[in-house]
Amino acid sequence: MNRLVLSLMIWTILATAAAVGQELSTIGEQKPFTMGGSVNTNLTASTISGAPRRQDPFSWTVGGSLTPALYGVQLPFSFIFSSQSKSYTQPFNQFGISPSYKSLRTHLGYRSMSFSRYIMSGTTFFGGGMEFNAGPVRSAAMVGRFKEAIEEDTLNGGAIPSYQRNGYAVKLGFGSERTFFEASYLHAADDTNSLRKTPTRGDAPAENSALGGTMRFGITNSIAIEAEGGASLYTSNLRAATVDVDSASSIPDFLTSIYQPRVSTSFTMAGRLGVSWTESDYGVRIGYEYVEPDYATLGAYSFTTDISNWTIAPSLNLLNSALRLSGAVGLQSDNVLGNKLAQTERVIGSFNAGFNSSDWGVDASYSNYSTNQKAGRAPISDSIRARNIMQSATLTPRLTMQTEERSQTVTLSTGYQEYSDLNAFTSALSDNQALTAVASYNMAFLKSKTNVGGSLVYANTKSGLATTNTLSASLNGAVTMLANDELSLNGTLSYSTSSVVGMDGASSTIALNIGSTYQLTKEDNINVSFNATTNGNTMPGAVSFTEFSTSLRYSRSFNIFN
Repeated sequence: MNRLVLSLMIWTILATAAAVGQELSTIGEQKPFTMGGSVNTNLTASTISGAPRRQDPFSWTVGGSLTPALYGVQLPFSFIFSSQSKSYTQPFNQFGISPSYKSLRTHLGYRSMSFSRYIMSGTTFFGGGMEFNAGPVRSAAMVGRFKEAIEEDTLNGGAIPSYQRNGYAVKLGFGSERTFFEASYLHAADDTNSLRKTPTRGDAPAENSALGGTMRFGITNSIAIEAEGGASLYTSNLRAATVDVDSASSIPDFLTSIYQPRVSTSFTMAGRLGVSWTESDYGVRIGYEYVEPDYATLGAYSFTTDISNWTIAPSLNLLNSALRLSGAVGLQSDNVLGNKLAQTERVIGSFNAGFNSSDWGVDASYSNYSTNQKAGRAPISDSIRARNIMQSATLTPRLTMQTEERSQTVTLSTGYQEYSDLNAFTSALSDNQALTAVASYNMAFLKSKTNVGGSLVYANTKSGLATTNTLSASLNGAVTMLANDELSLNGTLSYSTSSVVGMDGASSTIALNIGSTYQLTKEDNINVSFNATTNGNTMPGAVSFTEFSTSLRYSRSFNIFN
């Protein structure tokens, strides 16, 4: 039944999707060329004694962003070079531009695009793409390389070999922000000939075709229905043997004419449906999500799979929106296909409240997550049955006092988290509680543009193995000087100590940070910072160390030919 509903939703969206041609207006009124952006350089020197070095003794970075425009067509891109990137086979120096003109935007180089949650969602590619959204038209397309080929290097254990992955995706849609229909399609595959020899580790070459749709239907200005779904044919190993589709296979027969199924091919589906009712002072949203086991596409990085999830989330504003109340209740389970030996069910609940007035306020929250495992295709033993409850609560009152000369803020925050294992065989080692308390104070002298403050933090963590106490304190200050506020100074001094009940010794850290920024001109800034950290650890087997680092940064912003 779930598959039938998803299939009807996807094909309904496909049947209503449409594309309309574009019309570009004259650009004669635009300036021929403008250029804006920023550049920055950073030099860092560091030293450490008593412990292995964590960073190079001297490092540098050069980065920036440029936004040239030709007759109003913007060509924004950014860049960064660093001394650390030289040591990598694939340095992180990636370039890309996304020029736009009115309703048309193109993407060139290293870019990422999102068409649909279940089809193409934020995966970085090297190639080209376009988006055209004008009037009722909602369209996009891309083609490029999702992954670069990396040969296996037996002398470099950190370099994971991979095949070159190429692909394309398209989206066609029609409608407005209130009501629209969109259909998306993705095809990507690894090139089995992109490596000189078959690697002995890493992922096997894969192929994927995914089809999906997204829709929103605004019944009124306050009530809307939203739906999104996807179906994915995923082959995890292109070298696996081919198979013939029969009536017992999960792969529909008609797909074999466009996709060669193999032993490693799976056909999975995912989707979600939501109904929302939103007014100025109240609202509610009801949602359902269904994702089959191992659902994946090469256009998205990861999914939480094998879930069926119902949620209801109401909200309410009172006292002219000074009091805000919201909550959510959800029922979640796995084993959506009914083929697992055991099934896990979760009940999720949360509540949030906040009150704000002119000089004080308070925020509170509570959440409860309970998990219960029951028999699936086979009975489950009580010794391995998962039954637990995780609760958390926070309370944060705050007070603000302000005059013409100064502003003072006092904030208190407490939090408690508890995990209770209801399995008597495993609770002794897995039960845990954590209590935190934070007090902070900040005072700003408005006329002298000076800020001072401090904080105190206490944390107590208990588990079946140990009880840990942590206490930390910090002082901070900042001041702005000179006639036009060209010079600013800031500093932070902190101390923390941590100990384990029943264990000799403790760990303590003292950290000092001092920084200064001088504004040479409206476009030029110089920043100098100094950091010192001393760690004294008297616990058995621990080491103490002292580390210093200094950074010099120069940045310049510019806007020319305007």
